[in-house]
Amino acid sequence: MKEYYRMVIELCKQSIHQVNSEKGLEVLVELDKAITTARIKGLPFEELQELKADVEQLRTMCA
Repeated sequence: MKEYYRMVIELCKQSIHQVNSEKGLEVLVELDKAITTARIKGLPFEELQELKADVEQLRTMCA
């Protein structure tokens, strides 16, 4: 989980200027994969969904 928080924090740092759309998309893809994996394994995935929503919001704000 820590690695996903780091990706989102790095994206937030970039958003001070503007979110790199490719990097933002890359983070969304990784979070989607993690959510799918968690669902398959029966693990909690709500925090991952919240992170994904944060990234989507950042991308929208900086578009």
